[in-house]
Amino acid sequence: MNADEAAKMLEAAQSTGCRLIEAFHDRYHPLSAELDAVKASGGLGEVLTLSADFSSSNPFDPASLRHDPRLGGGSLMDLGCYPVHWVRAFMGEEPKVVRASGTLNPLGADLSVTADLQFPSGAKALITSAMLEEPGHLNSSLEVVGTEGKLVVKNLVFPSKGHSVTLSHNGLDRTWTVRGLETYDHQLEAVVHGLESGQELLPEGSDNLSNMKVIDGIYAAAGFGIVQ
Repeated sequence: MNADEAAKMLEAAQSTGCRLIEAFHDRYHPLSAELDAVKASGGLGEVLTLSADFSSSNPFDPASLRHDPRLGGGSLMDLGCYPVHWVRAFMGEEPKVVRASGTLNPLGADLSVTADLQFPSGAKALITSAMLEEPGHLNSSLEVVGTEGKLVVKNLVFPSKGHSVTLSHNGLDRTWTVRGLETYDHQLEAVVHGLESGQELLPEGSDNLSNMKVIDGIYAAAGFGIVQ
């Protein structure tokens, strides 16, 4: 999968009256709306930097599609696509890729990726993803630093299994959680409602293509080429 193929899928959906919805299940959880509200509140001031990571235990297995580049495997496609989506959604802007690097497994899929992004507003983002040998490791986190405060979110991908939101502002730290079901429950409810009402969902249509363009840019900057 690459941006050209994503564009063809979007064109096919639009020309046939169908809908192309990407399964970023975390975007449907109330935690995601909470982060949008924090940004809208202005409590962070002007956003300066963002750091987003999704890494997990996933030892190399040549028989696994997650490690086969011909099947869209690799840490960026499997994990890093989420941090890319987090920073894009939070900023409401499309970034450019400044630089990127990573490591490859014996089949040529990326085991880890680090990428620096630049937003039109001037904010900079660091994206990391990794498939690790470490048993039980799982991290999905976002840190946003602004001129007026800092936001730290832990476990964006599976918030129902335990998460936290910490906002540091005026020398005070406030930590809270957001009530919700499994992300997949919220996703199912939103998709059913969207199909019945015709309302466009957040990770739908052109958003899918924009996320894929950033992923392509990261692969290119890392010297890995574009995934076919």
